[in-house]
Amino acid sequence: MTVGALVAVVAVFSGVTTESQAAGEPPILRGGQPIGGASPDGEPGICAITATGYKLSDGASQALTAGWCKDRKVDTTAAYELSSRPVAGGSATSTGVTIGDAVVGTGLWQPDGIGLIDASSTATSSAPEALTWGNGAGAPLATAPQIVRDVIAPEKGQTICKSADMTGWTCGKILDVVPGYAGEGMVNFEQIVTDLCSTKAEMGGPGFVGNSLVGMVVGATWADSCATGDQTMSKPYTSFLSFRSSAGRPSALSVLNNLWEPAVKVEPVIIPAATSNGNVVVGSELSGALPFGGPNHTVTVTLAGVPNPLMTTVSATGSWSISTNTLAPGIYGYSAVASWGKWSKSTPVTGNLTVAATDRIWGVDRFEGAAAQSRAAYPDTAPVVYVSSGVDFPDALSAGPAAAKFGGPLLTTNTDALPAVVKAEIDRLHPNRIVIVGGEAVVTPGVAATLGTIAPVTRIAGADRFVVSRTVAASFGNVSTAYVANGMTFPDALSAGAAAAARRAPIILVNGGLSSIDAATIGTLTSLGVTKVKIVGGIGAVSAGIEAGLSSSFTVERLGGPQRQDTSRIVNDDYFLSATSAYIATSLAFPDALTGAVLAGKNNAPLYLVPGTCIPAETAMSIAARGVTSVTTLGGPAAMTDPAKLLVRC
Repeated sequence: MTVGALVAVVAVFSGVTTESQAAGEPPILRGGQPIGGASPDGEPGICAITATGYKLSDGASQALTAGWCKDRKVDTTAAYELSSRPVAGGSATSTGVTIGDAVVGTGLWQPDGIGLIDASSTATSSAPEALTWGNGAGAPLATAPQIVRDVIAPEKGQTICKSADMTGWTCGKILDVVPGYAGEGMVNFEQIVTDLCSTKAEMGGPGFVGNSLVGMVVGATWADSCATGDQTMSKPYTSFLSFRSSAGRPSALSVLNNLWEPAVKVEPVIIPAATSNGNVVVGSELSGALPFGGPNHTVTVTLAGVPNPLMTTVSATGSWSISTNTLAPGIYGYSAVASWGKWSKSTPVTGNLTVAATDRIWGVDRFEGAAAQSRAAYPDTAPVVYVSSGVDFPDALSAGPAAAKFGGPLLTTNTDALPAVVKAEIDRLHPNRIVIVGGEAVVTPGVAATLGTIAPVTRIAGADRFVVSRTVAASFGNVSTAYVANGMTFPDALSAGAAAAARRAPIILVNGGLSSIDAATIGTLTSLGVTKVKIVGGIGAVSAGIEAGLSSSFTVERLGGPQRQDTSRIVNDDYFLSATSAYIATSLAFPDALTGAVLAGKNNAPLYLVPGTCIPAETAMSIAARGVTSVTTLGGPAAMTDPAKLLVRC
């Protein structure tokens, strides 16, 4: 193909009304629309608009074409009119709407030629999309336009589709990507060789790989139709000029680098951990996703009171993250905007960003960790200390809320030996009394004797874990609310620990797999004066039969989710309407959260169970909704990794 003189051309209205263009509004310019008008010598010209876009210097609307129209000559003075075709290949007519003048000096092949059109007139508007012609040779908008989401370099073997007014929307394969050839003084653009159908009259038609713009039609060996029998070549081809080149060859964007950029539809960023009003809490990074985003997109977060915005490039998978390590803990109003190039931007996502202060309480083992929690909760003395087995969980599940109610920590012990770190902590607390929760099989008389050297000791024991929990509950006196959880496993009762401790309510354990509630539990609840029972866990944890039995005597509410982390969040959301601090611990083991419930409850703070390596988005949303500004991790790095401590999202 011989490249002729460049011409001034104009994007044109397709001749139909769409949802985005009401009757009486200006025509919308889109890729693949026919453009035309009469030059001074009277010769008609029809081409296809490649893409709408922006003048880089000021954002004015400009349309791009190949600058090569059938039977047109160079014309640097004429204004151009819209053309219209009812269907692909139909008769072209002028709409009588003038778009704007050619922009001299924007030629793709020749520097003094024309490739851009001034489209800033109010006679038209522009959209970052291309006509799809009914996914064939139908009406221009018989099917939804192809939205421009990105601009990428082509690769051999990709499927490519093009839009133009003679053959419509056609698709094929990229056969090769090669250096171009042009005459003396002209630019040798990279070209995309394809087997899709296009005609010589469709110069400028945009080519897409998926929803990304890759090139414009600049040549074709097809006849004036796509019918096999009309072809004079056994393997006709269509060539495109590349928009980007991965090989560093000249391309449309490299030549127009300082002049113009295409318009790209950019969706708003998604921040999974944000609440419905946009509030989000982070530790070391703010992260999210950008629909249809990639490495050509940027996310910019502007923060109130911070002079420089935070910026990052979107990954190939559409995810993004921005470090907040340079920010002091506090609450910042934010606006997050995604962009492509200089002028294509998303609508902003706004809200309050809380950069939480994060710390960790832990020890080399569960006993030292519990002692560290005790020191944090009771830096001076405590009137009572509760002690239970640190080897197994059942007795301690009920002991935590009781310890909080009576003003002391819950510490744990080995079965037959009191750890030195635990004894030292109890000595420091100088309690008036010590309560052992559990029988002699789990906390031996020898341990009790050692404790007796510090303060008077009483023991709460029973035939099984259920009797023990009811006996502990009976010590609460009159309460209006009680929690009921499955005592055969720890997650649900563990989830209730902080809320029960904060509201000074007991946790009563039941065998959740039974089909009905036992009379002893009903009796304990009744004697306590309970009017409301909160069942923790789904029906797989506490059966519907137990719920029905409780409902006959009390107002019952079930707090449960599909996973243990969900149940923990739901329990916290139920009681803690607001909080300045929160605690997190692993949901995979019981020691840290078991004793940590007392610390959290004393501070009227929620304790969330999390996987241990990250924070679920729903949990982060709950933390943000409570107004939390500091988050303390319970447990060492083996149980709760640094990413989890820093609130990195799962």
